[in-house]
This record gives sequence, C-alpha cells and structure tokens, in this order.
Amino acid sequence: MSRWGRRRADYVAGILRQGPTEAGYAFFRARRRARNIADEEGVLTKLDRLILDGELDLDAGERAANERVLAAYAQAVELELHTLQWFLPWFHNPHGGGVRTILRVAADLAEKHGVESRFHIYDRTEGQAVDIPAKLGEAFPSLRGATVTTARPGDRASSHLPPCGAAVATTWPSAFPLARFGGARAKFFFVQDYEPAFHPAGAVSAVLPEAPAPAPAGAATGAGGKAAERVASWARPFCSVRCREGRWRGSSAGTRSSPPSTPSSARRREGTLRRS
Repeated sequence: MSRWGRRRADYVAGILRQGPTEAGYAFFRARRRARNIADEEGVLTKLDRLILDGELDLDAGERAANERVLAAYAQAVELELHTLQWFLPWFHNPHGGGVRTILRVAADLAEKHGVESRFHIYDRTEGQAVDIPAKLGEAFPSLRGATVTTARPGDRASSHLPPCGAAVATTWPSAFPLARFGGARAKFFFVQDYEPAFHPAGAVSAVLPEAPAPAPAGAATGAGGKAAERVASWARPFCSVRCREGRWRGSSAGTRSSPPSTPSSARRREGTLRRS
C-alpha cells in the first residue's frame, strides 16, 4: 500500500471532518514525527551528577588511609582538640534548620572551650562562597573571622586544608571528602536526622547507605524521633545537643535521659575529649 493509499486517505478525511482545530493539531503532530524530534532529556539532580562523576566514590587507597585514622582514634585515650574542621555545604540562611545547630555548636565550642572552628564549603569552588564569612559573623559573633575555604578542582583529598585536631562531616555527601581528607587526627559525623528518608527511590537513595561512616568516632544527635535513633545506634556522641522537644540524648546513643552535667561519653575540659 502506498503512502497515500485508501486507508490513509480515509484517516485524513476523518480528521478534516472534525474541523480546522483538529486539522491543525494533526499537522503539527505529523511535522514533529517527520522531523524525528526526540523527547526531552531526563533532568539529573546535582547529587545524581556527583554520583556519575565519581565524586562519591573511594578507591582502595583512600579507604585504607581513612581506616588508619579511625583506628588510631579508637585507640587514643584522649584527644587534645584545639582546631575543628567542618565540612559544610553552602547555605543561604545561617539560621535555617540544621545549619543553625551546627553553627551553634561551633560557637559554643569556641566560647566555652577555646576550640577554633574552620569551615570548608566542600560543594563550592573559589569565588562561590564569598558570602559565608559575613553570614557566620552576623549569626554568631564568636565565629567572626573564622577560616572559610572552598574545594579546588582535582584536589579530591582537600590537601590544601591545614592539619586539624578533628574534622566533621555534616551531611552524607560530605562524608566522602571527609574520608579522603588526611589532615585530621579524628573524624566525626554530625548526625541530626535519618538522611536516607530525605530522598525518593533512585540513585541517591541507593548510594546513601554506602556513605563511609566515621565510626567509631561518634556524632552529635540534635533532632528528635526514632529515625535519628536508628542512625545514632552506631555512633557515640562527642557532645550532647538539646533536642527541639526539650529532651536530651543520653550517654548511650539512641536513648534519652536528663541532661548530664558532664557527658559520660566525652568529658570536655579545656578543649580535651577524654573517653570514659
């Protein structure tokens, strides 16, 4: 049957009988098919692209180096903590949600224990985080003048960062640059909630459980709910943070108790973390 056979002629005649509007729609549909216009590309999120680019991967050497740091900390009796390197994502509002909790802890450590906090904006490069120092100082005066750094292309290990007493991941993507960083004597994960529940099923939710956990170095839990307790079950808190419900995390991860005068998991005296 030719292109303009009887069957096709009947089809075109039926469309024309439906009026000029339907005839116009049919014309544009036919033109689109003739041009073989492809469907729109699927949109990848920023985290999806990180997964494809390999930024959320660790090679054997990186894993081994990270494990040596964690093992050394696990054997240490105490940690003289004078400098704390935070791996923090760029933020718009310093008073928003978990960002404020992180900055509040950093300010408290500076005011009460003389611990210097440095902030590495791991998801921005040079010139893309110039607003962060002003935001820190305006929100918490004790953080005014804090060192703020950004990522450098090709420097997976963040080797431009100076050595520090301890380094802290604040989100699951930051656990990977933290694991590759070799300038810390201890590593922590600041857990505020159960992050796998933040993402729908897909590439991100599949990779998230594989994030390197800096155990046995622990995390501070600041958000209430059973989800946070599930994460806290493998972590030891290095400081107690008051929950929004007015309750406290106790010395045993995932439990609640009255606020202790000195956390049993880490006695904090003049910048010293001592295991009990």
